[in-house]
Amino acid sequence: MKRLTKILNLLLISLAVSSCGSTIPDYPNISPYSDYEVIYDDNSSTKFTDTQEKTLFSVLDSLEYQKEKIECETYSLDHLGELMFVAKRNLKDSDENEAVYVRYNINLYNGLILKSNPFISSLTSDEYALLNENDLNIIKTSLDLNKSYNVKIIDGKDNLITSIKSKYRFGEAVDIKLYPTYDAENYVYINDKYKVNNYHSDSNYWGYRFYMPAQDITIRINTDPFYIDRTYLFNEVFTWAKGLKATEVIKVGMLKGYNSINPDLSEENIVYSTSNEDIKEIFNLTRKYLIKKDDLIPPGGWFIRYYLFTENYEYSFKISNDYLYLTTFSNYYTFMFQDETLELPNIKYPL
Repeated sequence: MKRLTKILNLLLISLAVSSCGSTIPDYPNISPYSDYEVIYDDNSSTKFTDTQEKTLFSVLDSLEYQKEKIECETYSLDHLGELMFVAKRNLKDSDENEAVYVRYNINLYNGLILKSNPFISSLTSDEYALLNENDLNIIKTSLDLNKSYNVKIIDGKDNLITSIKSKYRFGEAVDIKLYPTYDAENYVYINDKYKVNNYHSDSNYWGYRFYMPAQDITIRINTDPFYIDRTYLFNEVFTWAKGLKATEVIKVGMLKGYNSINPDLSEENIVYSTSNEDIKEIFNLTRKYLIKKDDLIPPGGWFIRYYLFTENYEYSFKISNDYLYLTTFSNYYTFMFQDETLELPNIKYPL
């Protein structure tokens, strides 16, 4: 079991298939590759066995792939069930034994395979195939995945409505139902690294679900939405920005002031602009990475509040002494832009 866990930990990547969206045109594509050579990192202490490699490629090369263009989110639990590796492949019809490098990503939960096509310029996967149940089981058996792993709850057990088993098979759905609370939200974390998605929030229960990875796990339940210490996209913190598009913003605004003065300044002090350049610069802040801070915002100093207006809505966020903060009904959280060299934009073309 330790050997398999090392293989998966070394070769898994943070690519969330279930959260990806794309348009998939159908077209047959027979593999043009012949032999294979899996490329391992120089620091890798564990490799596939020859038998495992042979099994993998006998399945992979028997499939017909479809064109695919995928955009993916990171920091998803799905990647714990994905296997990623790169192989050097020779071309079947090349007299010069021309070789290319092909990246494979296999979702061992649902059988979806994403494969890079070296003849298509892309930063994401170019082709896909879906394993049938038999082929998926062949691969899982080869990797010794048809077994159970341990689950331990280390915090928040009293919030559970239904009990959690101590063992789950790889790929088995783990459902967590919590008593609803009204003064704070609960969040479920796996191994203190991954947040589990919520699929049900109602007066009867709050539901969370994930699929068991090929490793023992711990579950922690708490009220901190940013418990994991990592970088966050702006729109993960300020969720109103997640669906906002630059083309929807028709006007921006900026309010500058000092924290020692009444922050409830009148609207006459806001500087507005409909310039495309000003809109772009302020909108681009909503696509930056943030670092979570556990600091109290220092008193005094300065602040800037930016406004973005669409046809029907108004959005705003405040930066105070380089800190951004999010206020909820039970707490507030502080962040800073990851890019320390970032210069906050001014409105260049005011109305």
